[in-house]
Amino acid sequence: MRKTLTALRLFAAWLICAQPLFGQDVYFTNRAETLYERSFSISIPITRLDEGTVITHIGNVRHTFDWSTGESVTVFLVEVQTESGLTGWLAADAVSIRDSVALPERITENLWMHSYYLDVLQSGYMERLFEHEPFWHDGYDPRMVNGWPWYHIASPNTIRFSNVFVRIQELSYNSHWFINGRVEENDGSYFVHATYARKSISFSGHFDNYFSEGEDVKFALQPDGDFLDVFVDGIRIFTLVKFDSEAERQFGNLMNWRDEPFDISRIVWPRRADGTMDIPPPSRHSGFESSHLTTAQLRVRDEPSTDSLIVTTLDADAEIQVLETGSVETIGGTTASWVRVFTAKGFTGWAFSGFIELIAVEPEAPYPVIAEALEEQAAPIAAATPSGQPMPPLSAFVAVAVAAIAVVLLVKRKKK
Repeated sequence: MRKTLTALRLFAAWLICAQPLFGQDVYFTNRAETLYERSFSISIPITRLDEGTVITHIGNVRHTFDWSTGESVTVFLVEVQTESGLTGWLAADAVSIRDSVALPERITENLWMHSYYLDVLQSGYMERLFEHEPFWHDGYDPRMVNGWPWYHIASPNTIRFSNVFVRIQELSYNSHWFINGRVEENDGSYFVHATYARKSISFSGHFDNYFSEGEDVKFALQPDGDFLDVFVDGIRIFTLVKFDSEAERQFGNLMNWRDEPFDISRIVWPRRADGTMDIPPPSRHSGFESSHLTTAQLRVRDEPSTDSLIVTTLDADAEIQVLETGSVETIGGTTASWVRVFTAKGFTGWAFSGFIELIAVEPEAPYPVIAEALEEQAAPIAAATPSGQPMPPLSAFVAVAVAAIAVVLLVKRKKK
């Protein structure tokens, strides 16, 4: 329901922000910056542009590396033409769009990866990536890259957003570049009017034929805590998550990029703004065995307190496993204890037990079976005994023993 309402709200905002803007935007330098001659070098300056210099055209985007500080720093450059006719390459973050909302730093300063990498990391198995990117299992040929195994090549698909470009990196070597027009904001979502500028393809990927060069594209970006939902024409195409240096390092360790052990505990597990998680974090508990049912919608929290962050929300009649019992509290007139639970989807946290009930287990009813077995065993013995005479003691013992053995065998078979 929450996702449906979000999609409807985004579609309504989309209609508000859907007027054509391409070709109407005015770019300018937001600071004094050097114009360079070639995109692959930032050491051949042409001239120094003043702040406020009008840029009449942006043609392309590339990235290079700046070694001036002694370390490799990635620098993104855009190909520009100024109002006076100068052409060259300019640092992308030195360009702004007039009458445009600036994307917040929480979007532009992060490298975003697809959220399914959390599932890969949580599993602890590199082959889990095949479920999300089947190319590495079905289409990768080591001969393409000097015999390297797939797991040494498979770096995460990432997306970078800036105020003037969007870059989608896919299957390690494929790049898709978009030039941004005006950016608008509505109800916390950001609408980016962009043009698909170019692509650089090495492998056959999902987005090869998704966009056409020169096509106008409208991105809707909805930040939500550590997540970023991306829509095109009102359809969600990506759910992204912040990709920090530690997550990148542990992904590399999982893929055997370096001689370091994989340690998922070093990753700060991402959460949405309300504290919930799309994918459960690693848990020491395994082997789900349901013991209780929820009687209403129930929040599972980090700690046994209504002030604690929500881990996930369970629907009514959801099966859970109670791991331990905590403190007693009265909530909404109901007095009950907090219990630590393990859910069927793998989330662990604390829930208020006033809204759960024990799963009823019907007791085994062996007595009719025993009686039936006794009758079956006693019938031939009774038939062999003369009428009106008591059964010999030895025969009685044998009858009881046979009946007992039969009952034991039946009980064991039922348990299996």
